[in-house]
Amino acid sequence: SLGTTGDPDLFRALQSLSTNANRIGKRLAVIRSMAASEMKAATDALTGLANRRTLDLRLAALIEDRAPFSLVLIDIDHFKQVNDAHGHETGDRVLQMVAQTLAHNCRSHDLVGRWGGEEFLIIASPTDAADLMRFAERSRALVAASTLDVDGQQLRVTISAGAVVAQPGDDPHSLVSRADALLYESKTAGRNRVTMRPGMLQA
Repeated sequence: SLGTTGDPDLFRALQSLSTNANRIGKRLAVIRSMAASEMKAATDALTGLANRRTLDLRLAALIEDRAPFSLVLIDIDHFKQVNDAHGHETGDRVLQMVAQTLAHNCRSHDLVGRWGGEEFLIIASPTDAADLMRFAERSRALVAASTLDVDGQQLRVTISAGAVVAQPGDDPHSLVSRADALLYESKTAGRNRVTMRPGMLQA
């Protein structure tokens, strides 16, 4: 505001500016607080990835919009043995390492989250079966190549996965169930692998 010292109009203008600046500051503080609360509600506290609620909402929205997408359900192999041998703190570090590795491999339009326990879910954009398999295999290989220092020793873990392309008529339950069945096949076939049958229809 421009004016001369002692100008009453200038004084009133400055008072108004100061009042409005205080109001704006308070509003911004509320907006930041709300945004932080929303972010906290949408993410998993340990890994920083999307949480189950956020994944469920994205799945429901994509299916309602009939948008093309794919799903990769992932489980850390022998995770209980890691906890038993090294403790839950190391188990948490393993979860964080896997989470970071999976997130690094995802593109901006993919969503990776913690599905629960040692399971992760990637909602991916590729709909072509070959592209999906390459994407899932790259995630598996990156995790297998990662190491975690535990008392001077390098701990390695692997993951197993089931990958599916969304089909007409899928709902969230049927889609995740198909991915889970393929994940189970990866486990029983020896772990550290991705199983996908793009033509597999829901039961």
